[in-house]
Amino acid sequence: MSGIRALLDTNVFIAARSPDEGHYRTSKAVLDGADEGRFTAIVSTVTLMEVGVGYLRGGPPESRRQFLHHVQTSPNFRVVPVDVAVADAAAVVRHESSLKLPDAVLVATARQEQASWLVTHDDRISKLVKSPVVISTERFLREI
Repeated sequence: MSGIRALLDTNVFIAARSPDEGHYRTSKAVLDGADEGRFTAIVSTVTLMEVGVGYLRGGPPESRRQFLHHVQTSPNFRVVPVDVAVADAAAVVRHESSLKLPDAVLVATARQEQASWLVTHDDRISKLVKSPVVISTERFLREI
C-alpha cells in the first residue's frame, strides 16, 4: 500500500453511487484507487452517518450493510471516530472558518490523521481551509 493518506468527504461516496451525478466517474475512480491500495482512504464516522442516511433513503438495507462492512474491513480504508480530540479540534475549525460542523469535523479528522489531502466536491471548503490541501477528485486522481 502507498504512503499517501487522504480523507474522503461524504460527497465522494455519494457521487460514486449515482451514475447521473456529474462527479460519478471520478468519485468511483477515487474509491477504486483506495481499493487497489494506491492510497489510504481516511473516513470519518460522520461520513458513515451521512452516507448511511442516503442508503436508508434510496436503497436496499443490504447495500448499507455492505458499505459499512467494506469500509470497516478493507485494509485501505481507515475509519476514524469522533473522539474528544477531534471534537475539540472541530470546534476550533468551525470557529475560525465558519464551516458547517460536519465539514469542520472532517477537516479536524484529516489534520489529526495527518492526511495530505481532503478530497471533496465542495468548493467552499477549499476557500476556507488551507491545511490539509483541499482537492477535487479530478485533481486527486492526477496526483496519485
